[in-house]
Parts: sequence; structure tokens; C-alpha cells
Amino acid sequence: MRVAGHGTVRASRGWRLLGLLLGLAALAASSIVWGRPAGAGSPEDGVVTMSGPAVVTVGQTFTVDARWVHPGGDRLLMVDHLSTTHPRELALRSTCLVHTQANGTSSPCVPYVGGAVGVYAGGTTTFRYTFEALGPLTDGVISMNASSPISSISSDQLRIHAVDPASRVDLFPAFRFPQPTRVGQPFAITGSVVNGGSEAVSEVTATITMADGLRPDAATVTSSEGACEIAGQVVTCSLGTVPARGTVDLQVRATPLRSGAGTTRVVVSSDRTEDAPDPHPNLQELVIFPGQVYTDTSIAWRSFTGHVTIGSTYRFAASAYNRGPAPAALEVAITVPDHLAIESASYVGDPVLGSGSCTVTGQQVRCASPTPAPVGVRLDAIIYFEATRVAAGQLVATVSSDLPEPSPDLWPSTVTSTVTSYLTKATAVGTVFDRGVPAAGATLLAYEEDDTWLPTASLVTGPDGRYVITGLPNGFYKLFVSPPPGSPSLGHWLGGTTRRTATTVFATELASTIELAPIDLQPGGSISGRIAGPDGAAVAGAEVTAWHPDHAWLASARATSGPDGTYRLSGLVGDDYHIRFRPPPGSGLLTEWHADQRDRVLARTVAVADGVELRGLDARLEEGGSFTGRITGPDGAAVADVRVVAFATRDRWVGTAEVRSGPDGRYALGALPPGTYQLRFVPPAASGLAIEWHDGTTDRRLAVAHEVLLGSASDGIDATLLAVDAD
Repeated sequence: MRVAGHGTVRASRGWRLLGLLLGLAALAASSIVWGRPAGAGSPEDGVVTMSGPAVVTVGQTFTVDARWVHPGGDRLLMVDHLSTTHPRELALRSTCLVHTQANGTSSPCVPYVGGAVGVYAGGTTTFRYTFEALGPLTDGVISMNASSPISSISSDQLRIHAVDPASRVDLFPAFRFPQPTRVGQPFAITGSVVNGGSEAVSEVTATITMADGLRPDAATVTSSEGACEIAGQVVTCSLGTVPARGTVDLQVRATPLRSGAGTTRVVVSSDRTEDAPDPHPNLQELVIFPGQVYTDTSIAWRSFTGHVTIGSTYRFAASAYNRGPAPAALEVAITVPDHLAIESASYVGDPVLGSGSCTVTGQQVRCASPTPAPVGVRLDAIIYFEATRVAAGQLVATVSSDLPEPSPDLWPSTVTSTVTSYLTKATAVGTVFDRGVPAAGATLLAYEEDDTWLPTASLVTGPDGRYVITGLPNGFYKLFVSPPPGSPSLGHWLGGTTRRTATTVFATELASTIELAPIDLQPGGSISGRIAGPDGAAVAGAEVTAWHPDHAWLASARATSGPDGTYRLSGLVGDDYHIRFRPPPGSGLLTEWHADQRDRVLARTVAVADGVELRGLDARLEEGGSFTGRITGPDGAAVADVRVVAFATRDRWVGTAEVRSGPDGRYALGALPPGTYQLRFVPPAASGLAIEWHDGTTDRRLAVAHEVLLGSASDGIDATLLAVDAD
């Protein structure tokens, strides 16, 4: 399975094809009929429903079920395209499947590895997603979409809020933008009143002031007891008590009496005082455009360069989006200046749109979606062209649809950029210094402005720090300089910055030699401190790493504490960092993040400045809990090389920590964070002994739960393993 973008999980083509073939092979000997008989079948062969919590706290792990219900009959519902989207504030930790047959028999939740999925006639299949809330989220959407070449399947959404676990009283409205409507045609405004706090709140009232020209017709509390009253343009709903981390759903039916934009206000109040500062405002405003069905489209360059060389072929791509709220057929028109010769054009769209095409007429390209684009779907128009002469001109891309745009238009429907073509190549010269002294042996890399990986040119400075870069195709460039070997300075971009996003871009011109500004390399920032154990004694050999908040896998710098527990992280680019302190193996101490946090999500960042040392960033590591014991066989003899795995309450497939027993059967499993654990004993494969959980059971549900505290020691947790065929 691959992750596409920040929050889309799709089954890869290979897995889907393999899964489909396996599924069909399994059916070859059965009497199940699959597919849609000619002239038969309902418009919708399967229904997806999603369920899960409405409110979670930041740092919480929770599950969401997407349940596919087979409507009945004798046909197998086969699905080969799966798509789940979720906000970037939620991290998908695992996915498993539960199959339930028509007789009610359910399978265990097995890991999903991609491929086609079948729903038995009269049964259900549940995708169980485990998420972790990484940050605050208001009215986020988790959605499941599925399709099949032989069946139609609906999609569903789950709306969710992630709140601060420290909040006590935090009421706020979360209403949805209504679907478009016409004058005189009733429509619904739906939403929720959310209590993100840890305490129930009573005497909650939602006051909805309708925009001028909207007549409120009815209002109901749809998820609990409560009542609404209408007085003129004001709807007042008495909701009673909203439980902690709970929601109450409302619906207001209204009729537009005239066209034109208007603002509807929703205010939530109660008998309690909100937390200060209030994490979420008690006021929400909805802008509604009654009078016509409309949609808001937008367009932006996805691939673009403003400077091209004559004789070379270039690629431009424009991405058009349907921002909603109604589905609409999209068309992208790109007008190309006459000094660029169009070679070809192609259409790339979301699979739900089908196969589209592009037409080229003179200097204009048009690409259209064959079917209406749902809200949030993108269409890409790609053109290839060659510059034919020296000139500058405007490249204009416009998106349109079969529906009018709203007023005011919230998203741009046109993007315009200048494209300039050049004839020859250029030369760039300059000098590199290292802390004020000419830098001999510094390495220079010249990148095109839009290039991320491959430099256009590279060279090494001479004894006087000078460089000459020849043969640069005309365009825009960024220049990076690495310090000479052995220098404590950081690499710098032209302009004196260590950040590529803020670097200076230089432009070459026709047959010119450009003298660039001098580059003076400077040392980076550093962090120092001391690592101690719970008793204040120095901890030697601990690993200290600095992590940029945007980097999940690669640390920016690392150091090891010395005999006196001190460390120094150096060579850091000025920025914010998370700092992790990892004790040496066998110390029994726990890893932590600055300051005193077990989880990086809750870690505090530290600011580092170029050329400045941040001193006194100390850490005192806590001692974890431990288990010790001895493992024997049915004859009482020691069993070596047994895997002893500690599973925390939320662990499913992989434990928190593990160790192997020694030749005498003894083990010592330490450095466990506080929590509740169950121990699993896994003997060597050829031992003939059975796996068991402590104390003497093969079922985890019956295993003993051990409470672990900081520094606690649970000794004598022994195990006697039975033979595989023993009762």
C-alpha cells in the first residue's frame, strides 16, 4: 500500500490486480454468482457507512470503522479500488479487515495489505482504521471511497474534532456550508455544537441569526433531547447538557426569499465560563449564496518555468480544482504566446472523471472533463512546447465550468505568468569567504530555480576563493556553497542564508558575465548541556539528536554524552528543533524529548540561531520499570533463546520491548515506560514448545496485566512452557 499526499491511502495497482485474481480463483469452485446480470441490478449494489468518535484529544489513538453492507442476493460484491482520505492532523497507524457472513460469523481483524476485497452476499466487511491525533483539528473529515468494475458502491464521511486534552470547558459551533439552492426552494443548514472540554456543560444554547433574505422555517435537535424556537430571523435552540468531549447535532430548514450573498451567524453559550485563552471561538459565520446553483473553481501552475532557452522543449502543467459546493464539468483553457510552439497537450484527471482529452487550436489548448467533477477533485492540463525566438509573452490559464462562480469569487479562476526565451548561455563569477578569509577548496553547486536535486553546474574555488561558472543556460539559478574540508562553517546559499527557501535567485542574460555578491561562510548554531539519571549522576554514552519539526525520519545533528554526562550538538542551521535524549542500551533509563516528554508530538521546540551556542539544555532521565524471571520447559530444564515480549494495552501486533532468555533460562526486560503490560513468551521454532502469555495461557485476553511504574521491578515472573501437543 502506498501513501499518496498527506492523507490519502490507496491500494497499489499490483496488489489490487493480485488480490482480484486471488479472489476470482477462490470463487471458481463455488456457487456464488458475481457481476451484474444484463438488465438487472439496483443503482447501488453496496453501501458504506462510517462510525467512530466525534471528539478526540490530541495524542489519543482511536479507531474508525468503514462498514460495507451487502444488500443481499447471490452476488459477491468485489471491490478493487479503495481510497481513504483524512486530515494531516491525523496519522493512520494501522488498517485491518473484519469479514462478517450472513449467518453472523465474524473473522478476526486481519491486517490489510492491499488488493481486491470481497463482501459476501448478505454479509458485511469492515475496514478498521487506527488513527492517532497529532494536533488540534476542527471539523475534519475522514472519508472512504470505493469502486468496482462490476458493482456500484457508495461513499461515506465521518466528521471529527481533535481538542486539547487539558481543556475543561470549550464549547464551539461546527456548522457546514449548505448545498446551493434557488430562490423559493427550501434547504438545510446542518452542524454540531461541540464540547471539547473534559467536563459536561449544562444550559447550553445555540443562537442562529439568519441572513437577510433567508426565512427560517423549522429547526430541530437531531442527536439528543432539546427544542428550538423561531422568532423572526433568530433561531434559538436549548440543548440542555452537552457531555464532555461530546456533540449535539442541529438542523435548520430555511427558504431563500431573494438572491444575493448573506451572512448567517451561529453563537453558542452556556452557564459556564470558557477556558482562557479559549481554544475555539463561540461564534461561526456562514456565507450563503442563494438564488442559483453555483460552484467555485480555482487554477494554479503545477509545473512552470518563466525562462526558457531557444531549441529546448519544456513542460507546463496547470491544475484546476472544483472547490464546491456543487459538482461541475471543468474545462481548462491555456493561451500560449506566439514565440512558443506547442508540440503536444495531454489530460490527466482523477479516476472518477474518466478519460478526458485536449484539443489544440492555434495558440490555445483546451482540456475538458468528460463527466462533472465532484467537490475537491483536480484536473491537470499539460502542454509541451519549444521556444522559437527571443521574446517575452503572457501565458494565461483559465478554468471554467458549466455553473456560475459565486460573488464574491473566493478562488481565482485565472492565472497569468510571463515566459521569456533566451538565445545563448552565460557565465557567473564571484568570491567565497570563510569567516572573512578567502575560502580555497569550497564546493559550489548551481541549481535551476525549480530544480530540487540535480545541479546544472559544479566546481571548486581556487586559492583566492574565486570561482567561474561557465555555460549556464539562460534562466534563474540558486547557488549553494559547501565549506572547505575541516571548516566548522555551514554550507550557505547565495545571499548569506542557510535556508534554500529564502535564498537569492540570480538571472542570467544574453551572452553576459555576471559578478555575483560575495558569500561569507559562518559557523552554525549549537546546543550543549548535561544528561543525568534520576539520582543526578552523569549518564555517559547517551545519544542526543536534534530534529527539525518538518523532518520525520532524518535527524539534523547528533552527539554522544561524555563520561561527565555533557554533550554538544553542533553544525545546526538556525531554526527550531525537537531534541531527543536516548540513554545507552542496558541502562534501564527511558528515552525522552525536551522537555520531559515521552512523545515527540508533545515535545517543546528550542530555537537555535546561526553562530550562537544554546547552553544548559539539560535532561534528567527517569528509570523505567522492569521484569525478571526464568523460563523452563515441561521437564523443569532451562529454555534459552525465548523471546520475552512486553505488550502495552494499546499494542496489537508489535510489543513495546522484548529480550531473549540466556542459557540458564533467565531474562531481564527493562526500560519500560509506565503503563500496563502483558508478557508473551515465544520459544525457538524448533523447540517443540508452545507460545504462551503470562501466566500459563495461550489467550491474551486471559493474560495477567502487570502495572509498571517508574523504577518499579517485577521479579520472579517465571514461565513453564508446555509441549505443542500438550493439553
